[in-house]
Amino acid sequence: MGAAIAFPCVTAYAQGGATPSHRILGTVHDSIANAPLGSALVQLISRSNPAWARSTTSGSDGRFLFDSVPPGAYELGYLHPRLDSMHVVPPARTVQLPGADSSVRLAVPSFATLARAACPDSPLADDEALFVGRLWPARAGAPVSAGIVSVQWAETVIDGGVQQRRPLITAETDANGAFVICGVPVATRTLVQGVSADGASGLVELEAPATGLLLRDLRTAPVDRVSTAASTPQPIADSADAVIDSTTQLRGVGRLRGVIRTANGEPIARARLQVRESVAGEVSNADGSFELRGLPVGTHAIEALAVGYTPLRQAVDITEADTARLILTMTPVDLTLDAVRVLGERAVPAWKREFEGRRRQGMGRFIDDAAIARRNPMMVTDLLAGVPGVAIRAGAFTSQSQLLLNRVGGGLCNPDVVVDGMFVELAGMGVDAFVPASRLVGVEIYRGYVLRPSEFPIRRSCGLIVLWTGDREQQPD
Repeated sequence: MGAAIAFPCVTAYAQGGATPSHRILGTVHDSIANAPLGSALVQLISRSNPAWARSTTSGSDGRFLFDSVPPGAYELGYLHPRLDSMHVVPPARTVQLPGADSSVRLAVPSFATLARAACPDSPLADDEALFVGRLWPARAGAPVSAGIVSVQWAETVIDGGVQQRRPLITAETDANGAFVICGVPVATRTLVQGVSADGASGLVELEAPATGLLLRDLRTAPVDRVSTAASTPQPIADSADAVIDSTTQLRGVGRLRGVIRTANGEPIARARLQVRESVAGEVSNADGSFELRGLPVGTHAIEALAVGYTPLRQAVDITEADTARLILTMTPVDLTLDAVRVLGERAVPAWKREFEGRRRQGMGRFIDDAAIARRNPMMVTDLLAGVPGVAIRAGAFTSQSQLLLNRVGGGLCNPDVVVDGMFVELAGMGVDAFVPASRLVGVEIYRGYVLRPSEFPIRRSCGLIVLWTGDREQQPD
């Protein structure tokens, strides 16, 4: 599949009797946004005399005008950053002018037209989108050819039972670094990563809009990690993936500065900001401003937490310079509740009673909802980072961090994972996409199989990690 989307030539005919010269009036329309396309560079070239050429720019209403044009055949086309971002080659228009004033309509191809051209062998369903972009090196240079872009997401399937699946789509970039991925789900959080021969982007979350077209370039750079622990992880047997200890984080020479505020422009002070997996973190100032240093360069995910606001996670391009000023907008959490009367004693959930019973036996490691609330992690793997015996693996094309355990006899291994009492298979997948940290209320960790509870049958001898989700209890001040 070619990454650049091209369309056939279209011929338009003007009507009327012969005159010495005439005007060409036209409009440029964005069919995807259903709005006029302003600031488009419209070019008119004579087919019989290519030296005769004119250009003009469309106004904010999309209109353009060529005056005093001799009769003849012309090539009419236009250029616009909107087309560049879509990696679309606009259709050529051959305009035949017998002599009358002509009216011509130019348009960005509709999403349906783009989808047919980009995905001829796999028509898109109504809930599927097209992901288009280009892979660049983080530092100056030509686009990345022969790179790979992966998109992965979680979906629940009910087929003789409830199953969790993690579809994965990958695409190679062309000689110009462009890529086209068909079949990305609309209005669904997807995990995206770009990989080049000498580096990778971070793992970022993107969501295709209802229009069905997701546009986003990615930037890659060599990965530099620093260990914050003295111990060195051991490799997993029979695995080509890189193994990274849970206390290993990204670092670099990147800088990021900006301001965090509400939708109406009010600054948010004391917001906690961090680029995922990086060693750098910061708290916003009274005016909402912040600056992060020591960051990995390339496309990464910045995360923000603030009391009273919905957690924010956004893809950003990080460079060594800080010429651009990032503006982050957080949404307040609606904390308005109806009046509640509490009668009698609060019922303790069954899982909680079993959780506390196993904790009293002292056979594993336990993290309860109070401890989780104090840590207030952005991701499940953030909470488990630093827990003795737990490690995290980052595969070359894996779209999420994976949980591992230090084997009792040495080395790292893949444990059984249970979420809310149900075994979940995470081979090649990530736990963060399955379990939102905001819903995590309990964690149990058992190394090996000797001490693991009998209610969880042994599937792997490595060990067991049990995750419980629900509404956290309100903690006393």
